[in-house]
Amino acid sequence: MVLFLFLREPRAVAVVAIAVPVSLLAAGAMLYLGGWTLNLITLSGLAIGVGLLVDNSIVVYEAVQRRLERGLAPETAAIEGINKTIRAILTVPATRHRVLPVHAFVTT
Repeated sequence: MVLFLFLREPRAVAVVAIAVPVSLLAAGAMLYLGGWTLNLITLSGLAIGVGLLVDNSIVVYEAVQRRLERGLAPETAAIEGINKTIRAILTVPATRHRVLPVHAFVTT
């Protein structure tokens, strides 16, 4: 519902609505195959991952949509939109990988 208020495009909301459960199922399968259990740390990681997935998908969607409005072909718009946003998309997880491990050693 919130995504629809921001995107105002049912097709874009459907893509995100499909991507989130699929990624959670894939993460659950990897946890199971790796012998990990669901605990507070893994659930926190999954929550952060879902947030990043939704955020990145919105960023890419808007970049592609902007190029479609300029009159580019859908395939060209998708390639250019991803190329334009790939650095920002990869930077956020990289900074989180630098910051979050430090919190594991902080005691309260």
